[in-house]
Amino acid sequence: MGDPKEQRRRRRRPLIVEVHVRDEDALYLYTARNVSAGGMFIDAPVPLPAGTRVGLEFRLPGGGSVQADGEVRWNTDAAVARVRHPGMGVGFVDLEAEAATRLRGWLDQGD
Repeated sequence: MGDPKEQRRRRRRPLIVEVHVRDEDALYLYTARNVSAGGMFIDAPVPLPAGTRVGLEFRLPGGGSVQADGEVRWNTDAAVARVRHPGMGVGFVDLEAEAATRLRGWLDQGD
């Protein structure tokens, strides 16, 4: 798999926020490091495998709660030989229109 930085198509914005991640087996509380309209990087000491479907819930600063379905696209175990922050890149698969609008509004505030 290529370098995740080369795969980015959307502008990311730093965001340190707690994110609830649910897979078929468990609910995890992790920290997101950045977010874009298409997904987020989540710090995780033991990242979930690529292809894992997850439910996500997090809060934007001043923007309310965002819930989305996502899929682990890559993780640092497979994508990066030297890891500063172990974790996983999660793409949004299903994001309600209202949440997508709030997220884009928050991203645009960074301009």
